[in-house]
Amino acid sequence: MKENDNEKFKLEYRLSEFILFGHDRYQALSADTVESPIYQMQQWGEGKLKPQFIIDNINPDQGTAEARSWTAIDNDWKATLVSLLRAKDDAEFNQLLEAHKAFRSDNNWDKIVEIYNEKMQKNREKLGQ
Repeated sequence: MKENDNEKFKLEYRLSEFILFGHDRYQALSADTVESPIYQMQQWGEGKLKPQFIIDNINPDQGTAEARSWTAIDNDWKATLVSLLRAKDDAEFNQLLEAHKAFRSDNNWDKIVEIYNEKMQKNREKLGQ
């Protein structure tokens, strides 16, 4: 419905209207950016918005090996966190945590941390710190 009758989609479901200033994923997946009621705000924000925190937008750039590794690590962490909360004892907890740390290590975590640090330094410069 979104692809074929966008107006009806917006009236019935009202999805994808509430992501202000065009979140990157929204812009990448949205076929109706020009028609969207928030397009004017997105245009206004270009060149005016800057990071407000040192940790804004520090994940590896999409399409890189590090971005794929980060996604795998993030997914593994989400599953691990649930398992940690359900652990029956400290031994199981520690085993699960160590398994996640090993998974991070096997998936290029050190390179991801380097990217985090580089991007945080750029954000510090933009923020005047």
